[in-house]
Parts: sequence; C-alpha cells; structure tokens
Amino acid sequence: MALALEVPITAFFESEPVEKHVVFTPSDQRPLAVFGSTQMQNLGKNLAGTVVQPFIVTLKPNMGSGDQKIIHTGHEFVYCLTGSLRYQIDQEEYQLNAGDSLVFEAYLPHCWENNGSDTAQILLIFFPSDES
Repeated sequence: MALALEVPITAFFESEPVEKHVVFTPSDQRPLAVFGSTQMQNLGKNLAGTVVQPFIVTLKPNMGSGDQKIIHTGHEFVYCLTGSLRYQIDQEEYQLNAGDSLVFEAYLPHCWENNGSDTAQILLIFFPSDES
C-alpha cells in the first residue's frame, strides 16, 4: 500500500508529531495498521529523530508484502519471532524460521511472504538514512 501511495510505511502510523526521546509502549497500546490479513504494530511511535523505526508484523499464511519489490533507504533488520516466512532480497531467497534473522541494505529490491501454514510474526526494524 505504501508503494502504491508513494509514502513511507511509517505514514500509516503518523499523528500529531510529539517527538519523544524515550518511548514506552505497553503491549496492549501499540498503534496498529491493518493491510488485509497483515497487521503492523508500531513500537516506537513519536521517537525523536526517526533513526530507528521498530514494528511487529503479523502475517497470516500466504500473505506478504505484495508482488512489487520494495526499495528504500538505509538498512532493514528482520527477526522471525514465530512461524516462518520467505524473504527475497535482490535475486536471493532466504527462508526464516523462529529465531532466524536478516540484516540488509534496503536499496536492494526485496519482498516477503508467509509461506508457512501458521501465522508468522516478525520484528521488523527500519534504519532509514534520510528523513523520508
């Protein structure tokens, strides 16, 4: 959805900008965005400087980022909490199971999909190299 609208994924969580230097988010108060069968919970809402943007992403089986490859600035860190998913980065495929992680330069075209039979949950952290 962010690609189609040409906005950063964090735009779906933006509200009145009140930048904080410490963000505590109780598990039952995470800002949530839903895209079909995919949920993204923002763990760092209003963190000053947007140097790091942490999310928990919950993916139902056969759901993912879509057919179009994603490209953005900075780095991306992915940690598979539960279930399994396939990440494609450039032309390489990576199968992540609970406990597996990836770190990569986000200018490389990438996409992901829950190719397992159970709901998958990942910790997804963006480290953008620009303000957008």
